Amino acid sequence: MKRIFTVAFVLIWVVGFCAVAPAAERSPKVKEGSVSIFDMNEDGVITVQEFRTYWRGYFKDLDTDADGKVTAEEFTAGMKKAFADLDKDGSGDLVAQEVIVTLCGADAKVPKKVKKGKRAGIDRNRDKKISKEECAVFWLVRFNGADKDMNGKITMEEFLAGMNEQFKKYDRNQDGYITIQEIDLYWSDRPGKAKKSVKSEK
Repeated sequence: MKRIFTVAFVLIWVVGFCAVAPAAERSPKVKEGSVSIFDMNEDGVITVQEFRTYWRGYFKDLDTDADGKVTAEEFTAGMKKAFADLDKDGSGDLVAQEVIVTLCGADAKVPKKVKKGKRAGIDRNRDKKISKEECAVFWLVRFNGADKDMNGKITMEEFLAGMNEQFKKYDRNQDGYITIQEIDLYWSDRPGKAKKSVKSEK
């Protein structure tokens, strides 16, 4: 099965960083069934920990030379593969249904509309679980943000432009690459308060 990084235009999270057991940090795979790609144990429930565990595992996929750092080049290469994985019909464009079904589960529905304004975290009620509705709203907001010409589709160019901005957000200390610590901080910050800095690993 294919690996995927999803419109990391992307995700956000709630709880502070918790240690994750190495066994749980397996390389994530796209599930072809009815569950979300984030539902690591396939029990039909996405927990905050599963969500964060997914991104830790995906970091290892992006880090193709296994040096503990993901460069802009590695990140872009991974995003091109992610786009292809999300483009289920091979049309060359992404539509909201493709994205939300992959990220939230086959029976997830695309919200008819979402409120404009400040982006909220995915676990809106902070119960440490992500409902299909929370998941769908979260990703639709990000889909709409990436759809710059507002035609209901995201092209590869729009996707990569959004991912380039996402890389800069991950790279907190602006040293030109991202580490797993920066990924942890990014996803644990939402919707909590952001950490001020992260030290570069030399």
